[in-house]
Parts: sequence; C-alpha cells; structure tokens
Amino acid sequence: MHYIGNRAIQLYGGQPGLQLTYGAGFTIISFFMPVIVLLLAYAIIGAVDNPQFWRLTVGGTFAGAAICGMHYLVCILELNL
Repeated sequence: MHYIGNRAIQLYGGQPGLQLTYGAGFTIISFFMPVIVLLLAYAIIGAVDNPQFWRLTVGGTFAGAAICGMHYLVCILELNL
C-alpha cells in the first residue's frame, strides 16, 4: 500500500531528482521483517493454550515493534538514506 501510493505522487511538478524512489534491498527487508517478527510474536503467545500475562506482554511488544519497524523502514526508503 505504501509503495503504490507513494509511487503515484508527483512532487515538485514531476522533477526527476525530487521523486520518491525505492531500493530493492530495503523494500525486501521491509516486507520480510514484520512477517518474521510477527511469526515470533505468534509463537510466543500461541505456544500454550492459556498464555500468561508475560507472554501477552512480550508477544504484543514484538507485534507492535514489527509494525513500527516496517513503517520506519518505509520512512528510510522515502528519504533515500
């Protein structure tokens, strides 16, 4: 969603040097990083039938970190760092 929407934007009248671009490396990382971290979060929470509070806390933290990390990587992509 981020990539398609941002590629549709034309900044500063379409000047080539001022448009959003994406590198393949960061794009691949920003796709797989949240998938892997969310799998870890689900494994932590779902390892038992009745999860304890610490499992919910750690799993929820990993889930939030996965989503925040993906958005952070998208920001890096947009800034071309």
